Amino acid sequence: MGFFENLKKKRALQKLEHQVESNPTPSNMATLSERYVQMGQIDKAFEISQQGVEAFPNSEKMIRTFKYVKKLQLQGKIRSLTEIIQKNPNPTSYGQLAMIYKDLGETHKAVEICNDLTSKFPLSENSYLIIGEIRYQRFHEDLLAKDGQIAIENLEKALELNESNYKALLLSAEIYIEIGSLPPAAKNLNQILEFAPTDERVRRLKDESEALIAEQGSESADDLEWLFIQVENRRQFTNIIRGMDAEKMIIPIAGPSKSQGDINEEEVRRQVNKLSKMPGLIGAIAMNKNTGAIIADRIVLRVKKEDLDGVIKTIYRISHNACLRMDVGGFMNGIIQGPFGHLHLLQVEGILLAVLTDNQTKAEITDRSLQELVPALANAVSLRR
Repeated sequence: MGFFENLKKKRALQKLEHQVESNPTPSNMATLSERYVQMGQIDKAFEISQQGVEAFPNSEKMIRTFKYVKKLQLQGKIRSLTEIIQKNPNPTSYGQLAMIYKDLGETHKAVEICNDLTSKFPLSENSYLIIGEIRYQRFHEDLLAKDGQIAIENLEKALELNESNYKALLLSAEIYIEIGSLPPAAKNLNQILEFAPTDERVRRLKDESEALIAEQGSESADDLEWLFIQVENRRQFTNIIRGMDAEKMIIPIAGPSKSQGDINEEEVRRQVNKLSKMPGLIGAIAMNKNTGAIIADRIVLRVKKEDLDGVIKTIYRISHNACLRMDVGGFMNGIIQGPFGHLHLLQVEGILLAVLTDNQTKAEITDRSLQELVPALANAVSLRR
């Protein structure tokens, strides 16, 4: 019996491996990675999940699988660092452990470790740098003044303890550029060039910052809070930073932010129409997250488009604000279940997709179908350059 059971499992694994090789999708790559985990082959699971997030960077399922497998792979390192901290605490071990949790997306755990590090080693810059990085990332995702201000506060504290910290100087300079406070950006970039004179990216950012200062004049450091609030209110940076291949790296903008991009509405409609064959579908709506305008809809039965539109916007606004109040970043996706059915909300770039199914349809089936749609929706948004 054991022999035939093992043979059956082996054939199922080979079939799944062939599917991934011939037609990789977030669903089958995540499933294969999970199968390897069950077999104890963590390295293989990590390899597949890493390939999955590279191929499907916007798939929430693939990202969750990758983080889970990566955490399993790092369990030994986490245990080792935790034991060191308990027996012989030191700033380096604290910093390494906090960085692991930060990279795993467990930012609350990372901040908790950083706070412990600060209480025991107040002269270590590591905790301030890591919290600054976390807030830097959130500021770019949600454009909240609070995140930007806390990022700058922590990065500047790190610089008070080590004025030659490259990462703290660069990240703070980028934030200053993006909110339009160019003098402190130029100052930090010049400071980097004192010990890294061949850093071409830093030199270009410094030269362009100084050119803009000469052209526009300078903002007083006392205006920082106002500059952050303006970014939050406008939902756009004052300046965007482009790559090294661009003729100009710093671009002042007056229209929608780079993060919003241009939506190919025809492609979105095409993708939403594919949902008509989804089991148990009642209705689906895709809207521009920033304007609230409906881009595409597919209503099957028992619901008015206007009613569904109103419910979606209310639920999204409440959920998003709740996430921000809890300080966990912006709302990305979720499922609301009730007598009306299952309402799935999914945010992809500047698109908010809502799908309502009946109660008889398993949420996992709908979620799998939506994850398959994510890459195409992401490709329908072209970021402005």
